[in-house]
Amino acid sequence: MSGDREHGSVLMLMPAAVLVLMMLGAVAVDAAVVFMAQRELENATAAAANDAAVAALDESLFYECGELGIDTTRAAEVASAALAARTADAVEVAGAPAVTVEALSGGPLTVSVAATGSVRTIFAPAVGGLRDEEVTAVTRVAAALAPDAAPEGVC
Repeated sequence: MSGDREHGSVLMLMPAAVLVLMMLGAVAVDAAVVFMAQRELENATAAAANDAAVAALDESLFYECGELGIDTTRAAEVASAALAARTADAVEVAGAPAVTVEALSGGPLTVSVAATGSVRTIFAPAVGGLRDEEVTAVTRVAAALAPDAAPEGVC
């Protein structure tokens, strides 16, 4: 009978199936770690851009002329400090963030914060040749006055 000779054939396939399931689980865990690190870096750059836009406002220009101005050097300092305070161990930020302050034509004053970091994956180092993942985030915030908020001034 052919049925008697096929006893135990599933037993030989089980280790392969378990290995495939474990590899898929490892890929899923590493993808989740990278995704969470990307979100963390995005949140940190958003907070850094908001902090830089508020803390680096040129108050004298505002009160004298009724215009918004942002000190670029101060914005970079504030953004670096805010980014360092808000990133956890999951992301290792590479260098200082790139901070740009620009006035869009006919539009509001904007502050952009861009940062790059690396993420240590959990299972990828077990597979030969795979390195840490790199994540980037860019956030732009706009600073604008409400129509009735500007004090009257002459510059």
